[in-house]
Amino acid sequence: MAERIESPLSTAELAKQVSLSERTLARAFQRELGMTPGKYYKILRLQHARYLSEETHLSLEQIAHRCGFSSASSLGRSFVGLYGRTLRDTRTQARPWVKSAR
Repeated sequence: MAERIESPLSTAELAKQVSLSERTLARAFQRELGMTPGKYYKILRLQHARYLSEETHLSLEQIAHRCGFSSASSLGRSFVGLYGRTLRDTRTQARPWVKSAR
């Protein structure tokens, strides 16, 4: 999953790669991590987006595409849902010496 952040695999593709049915894969994720494979994948992608926002000068649109989101707004909604703040705020807090270009 971590190797396919930019172009995420479907649950069916993931299950096929590990030679399990989708249902067996989902049960294993639920049992071990308390969430679905899709939720786990989304969290990985959002963690990578957070890293890119803090450590690079990429635009939010570039970060979105590098993390498998269709747009910056789609990434933004998911990011706020998980972290409770925007990527822009995260970037500003990580690099307070850089003025935000809002």
